[in-house]
Amino acid sequence: MKRKRFSAVLAWMIVFIMLAGIVPPIEVSASVSVTVHNPLGQIAPVDNQPLAERLTQAELATARIALVSYTKQVNPEVLAAIGLELRNLHPGIQLSMYSLGGPWDAKSMANYAFWATYDAVILGVQD
Repeated sequence: MKRKRFSAVLAWMIVFIMLAGIVPPIEVSASVSVTVHNPLGQIAPVDNQPLAERLTQAELATARIALVSYTKQVNPEVLAAIGLELRNLHPGIQLSMYSLGGPWDAKSMANYAFWATYDAVILGVQD
């Protein structure tokens, strides 16, 4: 009799162990999700956003803007045209043009500190 009872208890324990391994708990099965990101392996396009905050129309009307040209020939014609167009759109704007003869002087920290005094800086790279 003792052996039958032991066998029955052992059988029920095996059944419970098997069921516990086969049937996952409800809370675990509900929280599992599979997310597929970009299955084609393509890079998603990035929204076009400026590197710095844009000036409002009111700020732009009285802004101080530096037009800086990195040129070998010291020929900032493109920036001069941009400056002329800005001056036509906003008559109160203050423009200053700078031409750096080569890339060697353009990277000094003194230039960056000087340009930080302006409201905006437009850089033009020409070769």
